[in-house]
Amino acid sequence: MITTETNEQYHANDAIGSTSVKSVALNSVAHWYGTEVKSSPAMQFGSAVHANFLEPEKNLVHRGPETRRGKAWTELEEGMGPDEILLPVAEYHRAEKATQALRDNLQVEELWGMDGWQIEQSIYVTCPETKLDLKCKPDGYNERLRTLMDVKHARQQRQQLGNRHTGRSTNMATTSKWRFICTSVALKASR
Repeated sequence: MITTETNEQYHANDAIGSTSVKSVALNSVAHWYGTEVKSSPAMQFGSAVHANFLEPEKNLVHRGPETRRGKAWTELEEGMGPDEILLPVAEYHRAEKATQALRDNLQVEELWGMDGWQIEQSIYVTCPETKLDLKCKPDGYNERLRTLMDVKHARQQRQQLGNRHTGRSTNMATTSKWRFICTSVALKASR
């Protein structure tokens, strides 16, 4: 496990990650192979919710101007450090509300309040059978609870579950990959 790797470093690594697995599960290997993953407003929003919830002490999420256009946005964006996220005003406030909804959820509070969580750990493994390099970065891992946690917000869940069959297959594919990686590096996780 790598504990000090930024999200930028993690995404720069060519190992196969969850986005690739979901692309294959939703479409085909041909759709995934050679496709460059580019940041999008939806990805930035999800990263903002994660940063606000998992690492609030780092103050990684910043409110920008009304839109992503113009000199003001460009200047602010150029001054950002690793893993910092700049959002337009409306998205910033929406991310704050989504984060608060996670904090207000009694089940999340109970689970997340237990001791032993390791946050944002990068895990890499080479599959002995296929020789493919795999990676995962669970939002949280708790060895005592034998639990991996991946924080999702409602819009993400609706998109993934819009087609119930497809949503389940992408989530199951990601979960299977995570379990394989954890087993390969002797991490104990049963859920």
